[in-house]
Amino acid sequence: MKRGIFVLILILSISFVYAECFDTDGDLGHPERLEVRGYCQDASGEYGDYTGFSSGVLYEYYCGPEHYPEEDQYCVSEEYICSDYGYSNYGDGYCTNEEIAGNCTDHDGGRYYHWAGYAENDTGSYYDTCIDDVDLKEYYCESGVLKSEIYSCPGGCEDNQCNIAASDTCLDLDGGKDVYKAATAENDNFKLTDYCSFSENPKGDLYEAICCETDEPIHEKLTCPSDSPYCNKGACSSTKPVCTDSDGGKDTRVKGTVTEPKQFDGPKHTDYCYNVNTKEIVSECLSEYSQCGVREYYCSENSPVSGYEDITCPGDCKYGACLESGSSQEEEEENEETFSHGSSQCVFHGYKCTSSIEGCGHYTQLEFSCDSFTEICCDGVPRCGDGVCFEHEIPSYRETPENCPQDCGGSGMVSCLENPSNYWDQETNTCYEGYSSDKIKGSCSESDGGKSLYKYGSSYGFRSPSSIEKDSDLRVRASIPDVCLSNHRIRESFCTEEGYLDYHEENCEWGCKEGRCVGESEAIPDEEPETIGEEEEYECEGCYAKVENRKFKLCYETGYRTSDKYCSTSGRFIAQKEADRRCQEDYECESNNCEDKKCSKKNFFLRIVDWFKGLFGFD
Repeated sequence: MKRGIFVLILILSISFVYAECFDTDGDLGHPERLEVRGYCQDASGEYGDYTGFSSGVLYEYYCGPEHYPEEDQYCVSEEYICSDYGYSNYGDGYCTNEEIAGNCTDHDGGRYYHWAGYAENDTGSYYDTCIDDVDLKEYYCESGVLKSEIYSCPGGCEDNQCNIAASDTCLDLDGGKDVYKAATAENDNFKLTDYCSFSENPKGDLYEAICCETDEPIHEKLTCPSDSPYCNKGACSSTKPVCTDSDGGKDTRVKGTVTEPKQFDGPKHTDYCYNVNTKEIVSECLSEYSQCGVREYYCSENSPVSGYEDITCPGDCKYGACLESGSSQEEEEENEETFSHGSSQCVFHGYKCTSSIEGCGHYTQLEFSCDSFTEICCDGVPRCGDGVCFEHEIPSYRETPENCPQDCGGSGMVSCLENPSNYWDQETNTCYEGYSSDKIKGSCSESDGGKSLYKYGSSYGFRSPSSIEKDSDLRVRASIPDVCLSNHRIRESFCTEEGYLDYHEENCEWGCKEGRCVGESEAIPDEEPETIGEEEEYECEGCYAKVENRKFKLCYETGYRTSDKYCSTSGRFIAQKEADRRCQEDYECESNNCEDKKCSKKNFFLRIVDWFKGLFGFD
């Protein structure tokens, strides 16, 4: 009760203590505000101007809204395109006409207008961007300086790259058999990339992507000349190719990334955690529920290629690394201290925040939190095993037959699909002739009978053109298994009425296990209650709570709420439910309000209370 009164007093006094809003680079009337990286401070925190390099937008914070009295204003942001105001470049949180100097690297190899790439230097990463339906802003490096140009695409601009014009039936971006430059060859149906193979030649054989006489992109095996005898990153070079491992080898205690020199920028393989019992890939595995393991990538001895080993952890596995038994609590306390200073869990662990409306797409959605409730946390690497051979805008993140055979198949699939009349079946790993729309109808199969959330299954079929990325291949009969994305969310595969393979994601009210939703009798809590000690002779009709030293336990009645959890009728503490989730009682909902058997949304007052509770450490 005292805590509640204290929080209420704080809320009522907020206008007296934290009312002032302050902007270091002036309000919207400040003439040079776009040239300065400033920050805005109000009651909720500090917000710095920043550049969305991928979208080509400057986000300028100021005190507003303008029609509010000064004492009621708070930090809001406005979007600006620097070129609309006479500036030629973006800095880190400001507009500028200066050349952006530094250690410049162009990740698409130069001015390649048909490849959505990016260039980076000491100030950040700058992504090629479609300004409109025709014009492309292309970033590139020249003498170590980052520059940009506006290029008008003959075939139009889409997905931050120029479309292939009708006259360009097949386009080779390096002009032909240029063994010294890594590039692609593509037409409307295919895109092939120059790459190195070390299976037969330790120095590497170059597979050059070229356009053949029939205007189809193909690979031609080439031997590098004596002056550049090595195949390195998709091109002939005098530099010996080297595989790098960020954690130095088989170190299961550190999340590492292995980079191979096969293509221009990769491929890269990052260590990840998995459930040993179900083989499911997870961001976090707790040993008290199941046996945990890590897939540890490493560089092979005397070879520039990588290998991996599945290793069982002695305890938990988190963020791609094993934790020693007893060390997880220490790590949690360290993370909690870091997060209390305003850092996002998502960014802290090396991932990125994305708009919840946009979603993670073919990336992995994680359970970490972002600073804003309108955002979700996404891994930067595509989900291998979702049935789509994903074409990432960054070459090193693209799924290939080498780094994701589940989605892209092996070398047999690559050669099979070079013939546009063939299709590849991943269920049998076989190439078939005669691909047509008739093959699609009736080819989709479901082992669990369709959208059966409470039964594990997998579906095989062809993907719909509307459900995959532009560069993905439609002539692959793929598999999508049902998987648990988290303890309470499932990805369920099924066949559409048109006969296409598809999937959707849903929440599991009582938890998700082994690729299926479970019922109330198998409910999976966020926190497992401890075993009752022998010294306890009474029965608890609610939930037992953990206490120090295990000398005694506390019994909480059903409906008791603590730390965003409630004591359920199953005798376990379960996370409160979000809006629109099914409910029976008010205490089951985050908003503490269950109407028509659904949780309602939190009102503004409850959000303010939550903010103060987090600020002062109240449960």
